[in-house]
Amino acid sequence: MSNTTLIIIGIGVGLVITAIVLPILLKWPWISLFLPWIFQIFKLFILVRFPITGVVDITVFLFVLLTIFLLVGLFLKKLVWDHRYTGLVCIHFALAAVFAISYSWTTSPEYGFRKLGLFAIFNIVAFALGVSTIRTLSDARKVVKGYAILALIISSSLIISPSYVYGSKWQLRDSFAEASALNVAYFLAIGAISSLIWLREKKWRLLAVVIWILGFVATYKTGSRAMMVQILFGTVMLCLFYRGSYRVVRSTVVLLFLMAGLAVALSFVGKIHSRIFDILEDPAYWIAKSERPYLWAAAIKGIPERPLFGHGIGAFAMNQKGVDARHFPHNFFLEVFYEGGLVSFVLFILFWGLLCYYLFFWHRWNRRYAVMGDQYIGDLWITIFVASGLAAGMHWDISGQRFLWLLAGIAVGTVRACSQETMLKWNDDQEYYSIEEQVEGEHGYEMAHLYD
Repeated sequence: MSNTTLIIIGIGVGLVITAIVLPILLKWPWISLFLPWIFQIFKLFILVRFPITGVVDITVFLFVLLTIFLLVGLFLKKLVWDHRYTGLVCIHFALAAVFAISYSWTTSPEYGFRKLGLFAIFNIVAFALGVSTIRTLSDARKVVKGYAILALIISSSLIISPSYVYGSKWQLRDSFAEASALNVAYFLAIGAISSLIWLREKKWRLLAVVIWILGFVATYKTGSRAMMVQILFGTVMLCLFYRGSYRVVRSTVVLLFLMAGLAVALSFVGKIHSRIFDILEDPAYWIAKSERPYLWAAAIKGIPERPLFGHGIGAFAMNQKGVDARHFPHNFFLEVFYEGGLVSFVLFILFWGLLCYYLFFWHRWNRRYAVMGDQYIGDLWITIFVASGLAAGMHWDISGQRFLWLLAGIAVGTVRACSQETMLKWNDDQEYYSIEEQVEGEHGYEMAHLYD
């Protein structure tokens, strides 16, 4: 079939899928938060088996669908939108505008154009999706539990897969949906932390332990160092961050760490091949071999050459590697400063600074007035976001950070929902006590009149 025919078929299929999926998403908006992950994990699997995807980019189709869903949902008031989000969106587009100006002098026009489009559109759609679909704390709980269950399914499938156990050095890339190890490991790390939602519930605590251990073991097998740190850091952070941590929760966290250490130790005894195994066996060699310190040094060295507006979006690839392809410093702060200059860096810091201010402003209110269970779900999503940021910031370029933008949106949406629900309960209580005092006052006046 010709490309034109495939495009026509792709558009027709897209319209049919949109007509079917859109009403479902408008009925249950929180389901939309699973689509970006599922598409990313199964993308290569779909590309290999459906030739139409070679002409019609399914990632573009997904974000067109999500954009339509957002516009329709906000118009029909099926989604929520706080006025504070508008300022963040404006800062994002101001940053994208500076990058667009810098494109005129970039040395990597092909990579820079794709990077600009993905960052300007996909990242902000992901953020808007997160903040607007979390309407209540119930939505936040459904999503975090769904992420944990999906991680359980994926990690179980990986561990029992023969190709996963006996495959090449990068087993995960060759065994599960033909996906990149980092894409799957990143979600497994998020799913493992998400499972901690059940630590406060005695009857579900064992499930939390099982998901956490399976997620950790599967992540270990991928060889992703950052994602392992993400799981461990997030677990410790939640235990320290949540002021209502019970003794049994802290004991469970200690048990998880002991079991994680046992899993790593057994891999040494059994000589189970993994990138982590190689690093622990000869750390000096791997530290010397790592290219990231050199990339960071190159970015820092190049910043003073064009400090105000940078070298142009995507220029790091050509300037450092000599190719117009995906290549970046593996640190998104240095990446923004190098390619967009001081102006872009200030806008980037302003975006994240303002987002974190809203996040912790609402969180502070929740800590004072919300009940422990509501606080816990907010603390959990903040933990997932912060732990994921540590890993994502060192792995993908800013155009590949849409999942971090999505998690940031979910975290902000969750603490806002918690704050709003707490405020409504507090106002109801104040109104109740006000009426009660008024009734008591009236009865007191009547009794006093009788005794006169």
